[in-house]
Amino acid sequence: LYTIFILGVIIVGSIVEMLGVSIILPIVNLALNPGEIEDNVFCRIIVQAIGKTEVQDVLLALIVVTIVIYVVKSIYLIWMNFAINRYAMSIRTTIAMKLMTTYMKQPYSYFLNKNTSEIIRSINTDTSNFHSVISNILYATSYGLTCGCLVLYLCKTNIAMTITVAILLLGCALMFLRIMQRRVKILGRENQRLTAEMIKYIEEAFSGIKEVKVMNRENFFIQVCKDVYTKTAEVSRKSTLYNVTPKYMIEAVSVIGIL
Repeated sequence: LYTIFILGVIIVGSIVEMLGVSIILPIVNLALNPGEIEDNVFCRIIVQAIGKTEVQDVLLALIVVTIVIYVVKSIYLIWMNFAINRYAMSIRTTIAMKLMTTYMKQPYSYFLNKNTSEIIRSINTDTSNFHSVISNILYATSYGLTCGCLVLYLCKTNIAMTITVAILLLGCALMFLRIMQRRVKILGRENQRLTAEMIKYIEEAFSGIKEVKVMNRENFFIQVCKDVYTKTAEVSRKSTLYNVTPKYMIEAVSVIGIL
């Protein structure tokens, strides 16, 4: 039931986003072409509401309405992001508790051949990553619905330009998906391995601190942790690069398509 509520919140957010974008065009058109006051639905609504047809009055009313819409939109989208994150966190908590319960109810023999660091990673890090996945899916749904609403609006405004940009965007998105999907999977597995390795070394260092001090092995654990952190930073750097590259490339393709 809460999932349906979140989807409803996202749909409303997409409509609000489209409204915020679509109301800018009438202001620009009215400022450049005052004679086209009756050609736009927003302008006609404003004329009927204020009972005046002077361009300056209609333009001022449009600006006021736009300010109100953007204030309301900002407040709503902030709340929407909070609701999405809260939903994703509740899923993470539920999964983490189920994993914890499952592990705690296993017999002692189960843990004899099990790496404790992998269990810790599953309960802590993997659930955190799953939270990120759920959040990204919800945000992608929100952006997708917003794009859909904007496409419908642009089709009404300029269908030829909309089709051209849509084809370019779809081709660009499929290309990035094909190129980066395999690489992101490899980076994800590598990050899991490095996280488990880091937990293992830290656990060994501090659980056996007495032996570490007696055998003078501090530098060994410092060095191995440094090596793992260096590798983790490299994986994170590549992952961030793969995440942000499509956004800017698709934006560039969109602008080129419009031109």
